[in-house]
Formats: sequence, structure tokens, C-alpha cells
Amino acid sequence: MEMKRSEFLAYVAPSFLIMLALMVFPLFFSIYLSFRNFTYGGPASSAGGNFVGFENYLYILSSSRFWGGLSFTLILVLVSGTVSIVLGLTIAILLYEARKGEGFFIAGYLLPYTVPPVVTTMVFGWLFRNNWGYVDYLLSQIGININWFASKWPARALLSMHTVWWMMPFVVLVFYAALQAMPQHFLEAARVDGASYLQRVYYVIIPYLKPLIIFVGMILIQDIFRIFDNVAVMTAGGPGNTTETLAYYNYQIAFGNLSIGMGSAISVVTLAFTFLLLGPFIHKTYLEQQNI
Repeated sequence: MEMKRSEFLAYVAPSFLIMLALMVFPLFFSIYLSFRNFTYGGPASSAGGNFVGFENYLYILSSSRFWGGLSFTLILVLVSGTVSIVLGLTIAILLYEARKGEGFFIAGYLLPYTVPPVVTTMVFGWLFRNNWGYVDYLLSQIGININWFASKWPARALLSMHTVWWMMPFVVLVFYAALQAMPQHFLEAARVDGASYLQRVYYVIIPYLKPLIIFVGMILIQDIFRIFDNVAVMTAGGPGNTTETLAYYNYQIAFGNLSIGMGSAISVVTLAFTFLLLGPFIHKTYLEQQNI
């Protein structure tokens, strides 16, 4: 039976109104504020802020802190995102091939999702604290001494490792679920043709998971551009501002300096960079759908 137009609108209206209130309105309001010098808690005469055109955008685009935050965010996308996909895919394939004890390992991989992110970040950071961190102690026993929180690249490496650990459960679960649904005749045909294990992975499993790999890549990019609590708890953007992500830099400007107008401009620019990175993935997904 065909659904009437009024019934369709009745079903769609609640979710549409929620999306309008939580997504569309804040987006356009942020764009509006980005063109004003609105400062939270300012004098009554400037409470609404004055129109300043592109002044906020010009300021942040000429700021070294903005470009530093963007560069570190892109490093996390390139390094942590790539490593998460490669390791997650490898672990998912190994679990799929093992066929035993996968429930135990999957429960372990879910650990980062069962504990509040602030707690996991704090504990992860403690492991690398100088003089009393467990990992730092083990490294010192073999003559490796790294001041993780006082140097630029060790601090960045620490956050990159934590990001991989935090994102990989999602990657493993998605790929493992997809492998469970993969038709077995693909692999059987490859075995009959004499394909080795690595050839079956490269020519059968990876092409089968290719659309899902693109999808996971898109999700990870969005998650990395939202990273805030990891930085706030572990390094607070230090040493200096070398581990600031765009989200953390935005927080410092909007709520540290109380400059809501400039913070809104950073949000808009961050959204633009996110869409710029997602563009190739969306285009690739469109081409994949056209070939089906």
C-alpha cells in the first residue's frame, strides 16, 4: 500500500525538526557570527557584535597557530588514519581466518569504547611520564630515554599512537563484520586457481572491502578533525603550541579568549577543509556506485 503524502510528512517531520535544531541552525548561526566581532561577556553595547566582514577570516589565515593546528591535524589524518586502517584491516583478516577466540579479542578491542575518553587518555599519558611511567621505565632499561612531553615530535608521536589506539576498534569491527558477510565462493575460487594466502587477500578480500575502506576513511577524517579531549588531557597543546589540533585551537580562541566570532570563523574554515579532504572519497564512492 502506497504511503500518503501527509503520512510521510508526519513520519519525517520529527527527525527533520531535530536535525534542523541541532545541525542546520547552529551551522548558519556560526556562519553569521563569523562575520562579527562578537565577544562573550562583552559590554552591552557590543553584545551583539559589529559586522567586520572577512576580518576574522583574514586574522586566522595569517595566524601561525592556525596553520600549526591545521598541519598537525593533517599529520594525524595521514599517519594515524592510514595506520588505523592498515592495522585494523590486518587484525580483522586475522580474526576472520582464526575462527577461534575471536570473541575474546573483539571484547578487548572494545575497551577504548567502554571507558570514558578522558580516563583512557589520562592513563595512556601516565604510561609515558618521565621517571615513573611504565613504558618510559621499560625504555630506559634498554638505554632509550625520550622526554615525551617536552619535545615537539615525541609529543606528536604520543598523540598519534593514542589516536590509533582509540580509532582502531571501530575499524576492526567494521571490517570484521564485512568479512563475515563475504560470499565464500570468492575465496574458494581463488584457492582452486592456486592463489596463495597473500594473493587471496590482495586480489579478493581487499577489492571486496574497497567501498568499505573508503567509507571508513571518511569517518576517520571526520573523527580526527574533531579531536579535542585527547589533546586537552594529555598535552594541553604543548610543548608550546606544537600539538594543537584545529579543534583545540578553536576552543582556546572561542572559550579561552572568549572571542566567539573568531571561533566561529575557525569552525567554518575547519568545516571547509574537512569537505575538501572528503571530496575525493565522495567522488570515488560515486564512481563505485556508478559501476555497480
